[in-house]
Amino acid sequence: MRETTANGCEPSGFNLQPALPAVVVGVVAILKSYLICANLDDLCFSERRMNETEREILSALDDLDRMVKSMKTANPKPNLLPVFEKLDSLTSRLGPQGDPSLLHYLHKKSYEKARLYLEGRDAENARGSCRH
Repeated sequence: MRETTANGCEPSGFNLQPALPAVVVGVVAILKSYLICANLDDLCFSERRMNETEREILSALDDLDRMVKSMKTANPKPNLLPVFEKLDSLTSRLGPQGDPSLLHYLHKKSYEKARLYLEGRDAENARGSCRH
């Protein structure tokens, strides 16, 4: 019978030096089991860093979200056109060197997905018919 870790994965054979404190050894063992067994597409161990344009896009997306949520009770209704124009302009500023996932969401007008992506919550995005 093969040895497995607590979450059912096989150990990697990674040898920890005995000089490391037990707490560090335990933390490394837990992280190893996640790294070995997890679907890495669904994990994010570090926040992605946004450039200035991406921060402006996130701000515009937050504005759009607030405006849409206020539509039921607002009188007069908010004008969304300037926000859409700003998002189009900011998307153009990203250019072809921009983040491919973000560009995909913005070009498809999937603004909620773009907002979640920029917030580091891409795992919450439901896959669309384009498999993205």
